[in-house]
Amino acid sequence: MSANVRVGVDVLLRERFHRLARHPRYRSLLFTAAELDQAPAPASAQRVEEYLAGRFAAKEAVAKVLGTGFLRGIVWHDIEVLRDPRGGPYVNLGRSAQEAADANRLSDISVSITHQGPVVVSVAAGLST
Repeated sequence: MSANVRVGVDVLLRERFHRLARHPRYRSLLFTAAELDQAPAPASAQRVEEYLAGRFAAKEAVAKVLGTGFLRGIVWHDIEVLRDPRGGPYVNLGRSAQEAADANRLSDISVSITHQGPVVVSVAAGLST
């Protein structure tokens, strides 16, 4: 049986994300406690916003790999993007996201995040067998 690669990409202007990032209520709806715990120190508001924008874009890219976006039962907390010990991002899937991955026979979802000026880009890829 051959494997296929499913790819999702998200491009985000930080300016559009800024309105969400400044409200703690929205942060808690979009991000898990672990994601918020890994954010840079609050003294660097710009760096915190950049970090959260990257996680937001990564979640969007992963949802595209799952083939659902956030329209079909996937909730924001069911896609968690954390940092490994070397600083690279990795993905944890919660219940609804894992069900979508299983339905699409997806495994090994990887994600990359980059920031360049006002733009944040994330690419996610998963193997489908």
